This record gives sequence, C-alpha cells and structure tokens, in this order.
Amino acid sequence: MYTAVNEEDVDQALNIINNAIYDINNEKVILDDKNISLMKKVLKTAVAGTLEDSTQLSNYVLHQVMDGEDIYEFVDDINNMENIKSEDIYNVARKVLKNPTIHILLREKSDR
Repeated sequence: MYTAVNEEDVDQALNIINNAIYDINNEKVILDDKNISLMKKVLKTAVAGTLEDSTQLSNYVLHQVMDGEDIYEFVDDINNMENIKSEDIYNVARKVLKNPTIHILLREKSDR
C-alpha cells in the first residue's frame, strides 16, 4: 500500500490504513452483490483500456509470451470472474493483508 501525506498526518494515515485492513479481515467492509458487481465493472474497464492502448497491450503480450502464457488468458479470467463471491474476496484479502507493507512518502523538508 502506498500513500503520500504531510508529516503531521502520518499517524492518522497509518491508523486509517490499519483500521481498513482490520475491517476487511473481519468482514466489517460489506462486499455485497452491488459492490462486487462494481469491482467487476472496474476490472473489465481496465482490461478494455489495456486492449485500446498499444503500449499497454504490447507490454501485456510480451509478458505473457515471456512467461509462456496464452495471450488470450484474460478472456478466461473475465469469464471466471463471474463466479467470484464475497467469501472468495475475504479469503484472499486475509492472505494478502496478513503482513502488509505500507509505504508512506513524505515531502522533503525545505531549508526555508
């Protein structure tokens, strides 16, 4: 996780991030059908954006080929995404957020 805040806001930012992680891990963040549907739309939009941008598309194809993967794998991923349920997201979140790395960037102090 990355964020940039003023030095006086670091503690507040860490508190907000830690509370968000706790709320997700303890299913206090509600992932109902409406929220999951929105997440799917955002992901589909990102895929469409990649397909329309020649640089991003070339980068995707290059990485797929270098990894020995099918360049059309995203089609299966889009189709499989329809089977995702809130329990799946909570389970993955608990794994990913178990020991998260949080980076907070601070502006360099000026000598003025």
